[in-house]
Amino acid sequence: MQACVSSETIELQDLYLFLGPYVTLSQLSFSLSLSKSTMTSYGGYRVVSKGAEVRLEEEQLRKIFEKYDKNGDHKLCKEELKEAFNYLGAYIPGWKAWRSLQVADTNGDGFITEDEMKKLVTYALKAGYTVK
Repeated sequence: MQACVSSETIELQDLYLFLGPYVTLSQLSFSLSLSKSTMTSYGGYRVVSKGAEVRLEEEQLRKIFEKYDKNGDHKLCKEELKEAFNYLGAYIPGWKAWRSLQVADTNGDGFITEDEMKKLVTYALKAGYTVK
């Protein structure tokens, strides 16, 4: 006996496999930020269609920022922050980097350390960065 699988279900599975650690299945299926035009109903579940945006979560943002610690010193300088915000899609990544240092660099050394990462991630969460 063969189960019937819709194209929306296959697209959702493919998207989940592609994004893997950057997005959870629950984000894809039940994101509140999606408009009704980007979702369809299938078997009692809401299925995300192409072009839908899903907000990044705290841990996902943290991993992205950690990835941009190019020299491995466990600190983010302004240039590394600029590259991270550029990757996230900020309109003016240089300004976002400067502003994040103003907000999260509590000791004023010009770097975001591991201790200050929580404030940086909280600041970035407010911007609502998404993945498609």
